[in-house]
Order: sequence, then structure tokens, then C-alpha cells
Amino acid sequence: NTEESSLVSTNKYEMKKRFKERGIPTTDFIYTDKAQDLPFSYPVMVKAVDRAGKMGIVKVDRPEELPDCIAFGLAGNWEADKILIEKYAEGKEFSAESISWEGKHTVLNFTEKWSNPPNFVEEMHLQPAPFNEKFKTRMTDIVKATLTALDIKYGPSHTEFRVDDDCNVNIIEVAARMAAENMCDLIQITTNLDYLKATIDIALGKAPDLSSLDRKRFAAVKYLMTETDFERFNWLKEHSKIYGVSPIIESFNGRKMYRNAERYGFYIVDCSSREEVLRLTRGRM
Repeated sequence: NTEESSLVSTNKYEMKKRFKERGIPTTDFIYTDKAQDLPFSYPVMVKAVDRAGKMGIVKVDRPEELPDCIAFGLAGNWEADKILIEKYAEGKEFSAESISWEGKHTVLNFTEKWSNPPNFVEEMHLQPAPFNEKFKTRMTDIVKATLTALDIKYGPSHTEFRVDDDCNVNIIEVAARMAAENMCDLIQITTNLDYLKATIDIALGKAPDLSSLDRKRFAAVKYLMTETDFERFNWLKEHSKIYGVSPIIESFNGRKMYRNAERYGFYIVDCSSREEVLRLTRGRM
């Protein structure tokens, strides 16, 4: 990809500008380093612009909270000296995992996500998201248009978006890379595609082989964040219902988590239905 594409794909402010220029559905925003009257209503999101993993991300519900939240966002930046303030996008969060070759984009799967304010540390990802075929087709078109707007022509990508109760879509941001959060494992389970191999092939200048795509399985990665999560994890270990776990599972100590890297660990379940995934990860034990 071009240097310009890499710039707009790694800076949230430049990315939002490009979305607006190209007609990609996204919320309004400003770029600032100080509290001020906003041209849109609360709640809003404050975001560090050149980091990932929920660094410097916080939801702001009232004007009096804004100064401290801006300081939090600025502290999360890598080099930038301003932060993004954007109108909060209502609705459930999802993502699209894609791969591109010579400007042609293939959406491999949609991911349903669970996270909570104010910092939206991610609790669980489930594939595939429960979209009907009509909405899946619509979202595939939006995702492809978004990747094209960022001039992403090669490699994996991760497009985050929210869908409200009226099915309005807001694109949050795009990572022009393979997603973290164990997404590679989920893609392998749910599509039968070796996502890592496809990514390496592209880096070596070879077209990725997507002939193995077969979307029949359901899978989720559940992150350990509460005492209840640990209890469920230990129950599942005993009943042999886990596909994979992180190398190190810390003991629960009740700490506050402000970013994804502060979670305790994770486990993955591989199932034949969405209902089974939800029962194992969120239902009664």
C-alpha cells in the first residue's frame, strides 16, 4: 500500500477526514487539545489518534468530564499533540475481517463484539455475527467502499462499526492489518482459512489462496475480566469445552482495566451453533 494510505490508516483524525471526504458513514468530530463547546451533543468519545488497543479511549457523558478525559486521551497518544472528539455512535459494535489483493476486497467474516463504557475494553468476540443475508450484503458493500476510500489494496484489514436499532451504520475506524484479539484463530475456525498464511503470501507478492473458505463453524474468544469469568473458565476446563487458552492466565485481583492489554487472559470455544457459543461463554453453568 502507498505511504499516504498507511498514514490515513494509522491516524484516527486523518481517517475520519477521509471518511467524510469519500461519503463513508461516520459520526461528526473535531481535532483539539483543549475543552470547548462542541458542535454536536453528548455523549462523545475522546480518542488518542495514533495508538490502538483502546489506549486513550474514553466515553464522555457530560461537559464537566471533558477536561479530564482530554488529558487521558492526550496521555494515550504516541506522538500526536491533539486528540479526536467524535459524536458517540449508538448501537451494537461489530467488525469485518477482510483481505485485499490488487484492490479487490474479500470480507471473510463479520464479528460480534461485547464491550462496555467508559473505556470499551473488549470482553468477547463471536463469529459469525447474526446478520441476515440482506444486511450482510449491504455491510459487505460498505466495508469494501471504506477500504477503497483508504486506498487499501493489499493485505488483511479490520473494520469496526456500530449498528443502531434502526440499522443505521457508523464506521468507527479501520486497521489496515490483521486484527489482534485472537482474530486469526477465529477466522481459521469459522472459515477454514489460514489467515496468517494468506497474509504472509501477500507480503511475499503472491495472491492469497481463498479457495478453502467454508463458513460452517461458530467460535468466540472470551476474555477473563471478572471473578465470574474465572469461575466459568475453570468449569469449562474441567468439562473439556475449550479450544484454546492464553499461555498465562493471571489470578483475579479485581483491578480496573483501561485497555485491552490489561485483561487477565482468554479462552476460545469452537461450536456448531451461535446458541452453543453463548451458552458456554455467557449462559448458566
